[in-house]
Amino acid sequence: MLVLVENSLVPRRAINAIPSPINFVPYFNLFAGFDSPQPLARAAGTGGVLKNTGINFESDGLTDYPTLDARANESYGGALGVEYLFNLDRQIVLEAAVVERMSDSPAGSQYALGARYQHRISNAWLVRLDAMRGWREGLDDVYGVRLELRRKL
Repeated sequence: MLVLVENSLVPRRAINAIPSPINFVPYFNLFAGFDSPQPLARAAGTGGVLKNTGINFESDGLTDYPTLDARANESYGGALGVEYLFNLDRQIVLEAAVVERMSDSPAGSQYALGARYQHRISNAWLVRLDAMRGWREGLDDVYGVRLELRRKL
């Protein structure tokens, strides 16, 4: 079983500012995984159940980009971040994430800092740059940078 709570915090002043867009979005996502939760809507090799919980859990399935443990097996934790959208065509995300174990495990606590910059080039093309640094007890620490050029179909 997986309990997942995702929350975007919208300031009160932004609610009263409609129709202008909300550009600054802080978020706080929490999870608790019991036993070994499995994804229901995609293949297991495409990322763990926490793939969309935060950028420090999101791998691409192609380059083996490093992440914290996104399986949520007997663990709990979350991601705290801020997202800023410039005119809705550029995005900056800064995030801190943590995974704690419910019982003694060789894979201990994990912590990460991550950042993303995304820029829309046209309606079909965008460029994305991700970077992360992770500290993992009982395992090697991880870090990575990736640059993607994406075409939306």
